[in-house]
Amino acid sequence: MKFQVILLVIIVMAILCSCSSAIDTDNMSDGDTSSTPEDVSVDTTAEESEAPIFNLETSDYDEYEFRILCKPKVDFYFPYAEVYIEEQNGETMNDAVYTRNLNVEELLNVKIIAVEGSDILNTAKNFIMAGDDEYDLVMCTIVDATSLLLSNLLLDINTIPHFELDSEYWRSSMIEDISINNKNYYGISDLNLQSFNTVGAMYFSKTMVENYNLESPYEIVKNGKFTLDYFIETSKGVSKDLNGDNVLSWEDQYGFSGNNFVWQPLFSGASGQFISKDSEDTPLLDLYSEKNIDILSRVITLLNDPEITLFSEQYNTVIKDGRAMLPQVALKEGRTLYWIELTYGIPGLRETEFDFGLLPMPKYDEKQEEHHTYIHQNHGTVLSFPVTMTETERTGKIIEFLSYESYKTVRPAFFDVTLKGKTTRDLESNEMLDILYKNIRIDLALSLNIGVDGDIRNMCNKNDTNLTSQFSSKENAYNQNLQKIVDIK
Repeated sequence: MKFQVILLVIIVMAILCSCSSAIDTDNMSDGDTSSTPEDVSVDTTAEESEAPIFNLETSDYDEYEFRILCKPKVDFYFPYAEVYIEEQNGETMNDAVYTRNLNVEELLNVKIIAVEGSDILNTAKNFIMAGDDEYDLVMCTIVDATSLLLSNLLLDINTIPHFELDSEYWRSSMIEDISINNKNYYGISDLNLQSFNTVGAMYFSKTMVENYNLESPYEIVKNGKFTLDYFIETSKGVSKDLNGDNVLSWEDQYGFSGNNFVWQPLFSGASGQFISKDSEDTPLLDLYSEKNIDILSRVITLLNDPEITLFSEQYNTVIKDGRAMLPQVALKEGRTLYWIELTYGIPGLRETEFDFGLLPMPKYDEKQEEHHTYIHQNHGTVLSFPVTMTETERTGKIIEFLSYESYKTVRPAFFDVTLKGKTTRDLESNEMLDILYKNIRIDLALSLNIGVDGDIRNMCNKNDTNLTSQFSSKENAYNQNLQKIVDIK
């Protein structure tokens, strides 16, 4: 049967299913209006995205079991199954993943088998180094994929047939960022839903914006004026001693709250970059650029200004889990104007009474054309393919179909229903999410784990802005780590 006929049948079936069972009622309660304002109507039906052109023909793989080694769902980081669902249950995300898998299984006559592992890195290393083809795909974190790459255990995805890496269901800008000598040892498509739940976002208190007569942050973003300067300046002058002890501490009000992790999304958002590439796509260390030094100096100074910032690292030994929890609690209690967290923090704010909004990371200056968005290397997933995988034609086609079907079904379930429909408080936040997800970038210095992150976090903790001296002392070590990757053939 021709693919077009099958696709028409699937579309008709999807429309019928969406009319009967696409509304998620799991998180609804009597009188619960906390997640949306009264004047915003929310449709909780996951309609399919308008699909890009897809000309790949179907195949009959004789009920082949396509085996995927993947991460388990985690309540906080990603409370959804990324790969496999046993049955429909009426919950939006659950049913979207189920529908995607069913569509691909019927189109290609395959069976999707997901094995969730708590130690994917060592599991993958063991079966690949033993020469086994136990799994066709390893969906691990960026950092774990780099470790597999260092052991020469991954295929270059450019050698796998059928991949249309410039298509809308592949993250082409991210794939370009992580290429090394014109090779890509892992990729990211709409199949990697965990990656979209682990990107950096700026949360803000609408109440504090109003109380301090600040211009609408949404308008500032739309007018291209949400920069590091604006973010830092508006963080000033709003701190307040709330408990009456005449000392600003973790119980008081601040302009900004965060821990030493925030250097990463702020640096990425301001288009900072520790690694550049030459004409041969070879990564080169680029530590000392004026922009890099300026961004980091300002971030470290901001974190350590007690009149502006609740820097939670200072209270980690005083309050249990203080570095992670204090900034979030401050936002929930309306005691901070700004907070930076990954997008997996959005659902956790759904039941809060205060009114919050979402923004992309601030730009370096108004000359920067687009907002850049950071992705976490230890939480988001990538597609990596073992060198022991021999049936590249079959694997390429199955992944392409899974990615395409994810774009049509799972992506809108996550973005339009789960994030926009049930969690954000206003239409402007939805617009900000569109901006935020438009330009996700990956810094090779972080994804290749050359050592820079730990050093900068220590500098944040010590309020040390002598970056040139620090980089000079570590440059050889960074280069050695980078060269190990560059030398891979």
